[in-house]
Amino acid sequence: MEGGRYEQGQKRCPQCELFVKWEGLWCPCCGRLLRSKPRAKKLKHGLRRVK
Repeated sequence: MEGGRYEQGQKRCPQCELFVKWEGLWCPCCGRLLRSKPRAKKLKHGLRRVK
C-alpha cells in the first residue's frame, strides 16, 4: 500500500470512523457526508504536493 488513504481515493466517515472506497459523497451505512481531504495541515500539504 503506497501513499496515504486519501491519495488512494478512500474517504473517511466521521460518524462510523471508517475509511471507505466509495464514489458518492455520503456514507453508505449511516448517510453522513464523507471527508475526502485530510484535516491536518501537514497532511493537506503532502496531498497537494502529490497531485
